[in-house]
Amino acid sequence: MRVYQLILVVISVSCHTLVTTAGILDDFEQDATEDRSQERHFDHYQDDHWHHHYHYDDYGRRRSSGRSVGLDWDVAPHRLGEPVLPFARFDGVYQTVETNVNALDFYAQVGYQAFGLDVRHTRFSETNPSDHLDLYRIHGLFRLGGAFESGTLRQGAQSFWEVDVGLGYVQLAGNNRQGALSVTLPILLYPSKHWGLEFRPAWATINDSKLQDYDLGAHFLLKYVGLKVGYRWLKSPNMDLAGPYVGAVTRF
Repeated sequence: MRVYQLILVVISVSCHTLVTTAGILDDFEQDATEDRSQERHFDHYQDDHWHHHYHYDDYGRRRSSGRSVGLDWDVAPHRLGEPVLPFARFDGVYQTVETNVNALDFYAQVGYQAFGLDVRHTRFSETNPSDHLDLYRIHGLFRLGGAFESGTLRQGAQSFWEVDVGLGYVQLAGNNRQGALSVTLPILLYPSKHWGLEFRPAWATINDSKLQDYDLGAHFLLKYVGLKVGYRWLKSPNMDLAGPYVGAVTRF
């Protein structure tokens, strides 16, 4: 009888351990891929409200010409060493998320003038409990870029801008692999050839759960290589994996 009771105690403790050691990454994966079809009606109302508001704001913005903000829309071909519209680009960063969670992020882009392709892989690692979560993205890009009127690209301008529109696929891989269509809208602003700001948002919906990715970074460049520091938020409906990062970038 005592042996039987001992077995029950061991089973009970084991089950309790499995339940209580679920970590941040497991919780985030579950929240980011949960089926929320029951909430769809309310979300649809909110989305419609935002949609109409957005188009109202967009219409107002479209009334002002690009020239009024000092942009030269006559874009020259990319030249090596310029920070926008690269032929090839590679980034690698280390991010601190929590005291026991960090991430390694790798980004690559290839392109020619208006067309590009980018891929991104982020591995989140947790130490207690030991776990990891992978985020993969791939986008086809339509790239717009140019120079401020203080110069032109052909005359060696020092100030550049770029706005991309991207459509692709995102996959979240942890205990399971689940993916969905992904949209991105990167915005790059370089007041100087040697430093600038980049904002890289991306959105997806996996099983009716919205996955939002916001990356804001400052870049400090020499001709082909540079340093980047910033902050990244990866948000599911009820959780986020967020923190500062530091890394290196090279572009041609």
